[in-house]
Amino acid sequence: MFGGNNLEKIQKLGQKGKTKRILPYATSKKADERAAAATALGGASDDDSCNALVRMLRDAEMSVRISAAGALKSMRRESVVEHLRQAAKTSTDEAFKAACNDAVASIISSGKK
Repeated sequence: MFGGNNLEKIQKLGQKGKTKRILPYATSKKADERAAAATALGGASDDDSCNALVRMLRDAEMSVRISAAGALKSMRRESVVEHLRQAAKTSTDEAFKAACNDAVASIISSGKK
């Protein structure tokens, strides 16, 4: 992958729970870094990470959007359900719609707020 060094760094930061150090990558100019940041933020529980992932649902790159939906699924916060539903409703990409709908179903079944 491109920028492998940063991708590995992002992954390690995620494993260590260093979300504040991951957040700048959420707005990187490189789509692969944004997607990696989204995945790494999925293990977080703070509001800043959640808000960054919600914004990433509207990223220009579909891989980032799909990663953000998956990360939000991992967070399991009911507060993001409407964002995921709206993102799925307005998208024409079937893989993204499926990721959003899967996240919604998982969050609702978990009952976590």
